[in-house]
Amino acid sequence: MSAGANSQDRASAALIGIPSRYMHTPVEVVALKDAEAAARLLAALAAELPEDIEFIPG
Repeated sequence: MSAGANSQDRASAALIGIPSRYMHTPVEVVALKDAEAAARLLAALAAELPEDIEFIPG
């Protein structure tokens, strides 16, 4: 996980970045292996989350 936060409202957040080239252009590209690795990382992270975690503040 690149970054994580837990606010006082106990709303959890995380950021997973994928390296890219030519960002903000019509031809932005990423390596397929990086996108696939990010998907695997997200799936593994989701599988390890505690059941009582909240993503909606309040």
